[in-house]
Amino acid sequence: MKKGPQRFTMWSAVLGIAFCSSTPMRAAGALAVGKCGVDGYSFNNATTQEAEDAALSNCGPGCRIVFTLRGNCAAFATDVNKSCGAEGWGSGTERGAAEDVAIHECINHGGEQCDVKRWVCDGGG
Repeated sequence: MKKGPQRFTMWSAVLGIAFCSSTPMRAAGALAVGKCGVDGYSFNNATTQEAEDAALSNCGPGCRIVFTLRGNCAAFATDVNKSCGAEGWGSGTERGAAEDVAIHECINHGGEQCDVKRWVCDGGG
C-alpha cells in the first residue's frame, strides 16, 4: 500500500484548514479634528492605538480623536463660508453615509453651506 500521496493529501488539507481559519489581519483608521477646520486622519494601521497616534500626528496640537475605524468610514464637514464656523462629523458603513451624517451635524451646529472637507474609510474587519 502506497502511503506517500495519501500523506501529502492529508497534510495539504490540514494546512489548508489552518490557513483558512487563521485570524485575518485587521486594519484600523482614525479621524481627528481640531479648531477652525483642522483635521488629521489615518488608515490601514495595525492597531487602533497606531491609528489614533497617526491621526493626531497628522492633525497637530489641540486635536482630538472623534472616530476610530475598523471596517467603516468617517467624514468631517465644515461651513465653507466661515473658516472657524460650524463643523460636524459622522461615521457610517460606507463613505456616503458618513458624509451625510457629517453634513447634517454641521448644519445642526449652525452651518449655512456645509460641505465635506475630509473622509476616510478603513477596510478592517
